[in-house]
Amino acid sequence: MKAFAVLFFALLAVAFAANECEFGEEKHKWDVGTDYNPIGKCISYKCLPGGGLSAKTCPEEVAIGCEKLPEDLTKPYPECCPKFKCA
Repeated sequence: MKAFAVLFFALLAVAFAANECEFGEEKHKWDVGTDYNPIGKCISYKCLPGGGLSAKTCPEEVAIGCEKLPEDLTKPYPECCPKFKCA
């Protein structure tokens, strides 16, 4: 019975861990299927089943004859991505 209880709680812990992600120096935790947009960084992380991560960053774009404006880290992803100012 004792071995069963230990196994049950071990499986429960694995199942719980598989339903969330933890990332960064601040150890931010969030649920599977949801996004995390850290403040001051222009990136979006998605929590995948099993605790995996995927990340989206700004695309590399070129607009001939336009000025590329810098990232605005006061805004969340994707609004923080560089924009273009065209004449």
